[in-house]
Amino acid sequence: MNSSQRALSLVAGCLLLFAAIWMMLTLGRLGRDASEHDTAQKYSLLGKILPCTLEEVAVPRVMSVRESHPLVVNVVREEGPPCESTVEVSATNFEFSPGELHRTIMLDAGRFRDTATWVMSPKQTGEYTIVVNTGADVQTFGVVVTNVLGFRAKPAQIITYVGSVLGPMLTVPWWLDRIKSRGARRAKRKQSR
Repeated sequence: MNSSQRALSLVAGCLLLFAAIWMMLTLGRLGRDASEHDTAQKYSLLGKILPCTLEEVAVPRVMSVRESHPLVVNVVREEGPPCESTVEVSATNFEFSPGELHRTIMLDAGRFRDTATWVMSPKQTGEYTIVVNTGADVQTFGVVVTNVLGFRAKPAQIITYVGSVLGPMLTVPWWLDRIKSRGARRAKRKQSR
């Protein structure tokens, strides 16, 4: 391996290292951006059966378009009479499985906790809000959906345009071919002298 190939390998390695660090920092920032959309509200309802309390909702903050993640909703009953809640989930540009977006949970004498679970798959990149409603509690959660490489919609579109314009110049084989042809020209010049 000659010195120009070693230099190219060093540059490529440094670029990969910086790209990995940038991706790690970007994913952390995306999670913080998504959590800024979170809200929680409690409502007081009058009726024969009290509504259950929304204890915890497990929502992924950053997802890729090609990933599916579980949405887990935990509902609890405090000491006292039985409770009943209809857990409803709503979000745009997401597919949920099972397709029914509401479930009724009844917690009576022996049960103090129950879980409702959906598998959610995003349809396209962007920033979205997922709303979980139990009748007494409403919580919203921010979710950022990226492409497979971890880019949001705008940067992915820009990279697509740049990639289509520059095309082969962004590939390692093109650069290796350029270095080899430059070396061949130098050798030819030395022979002619």
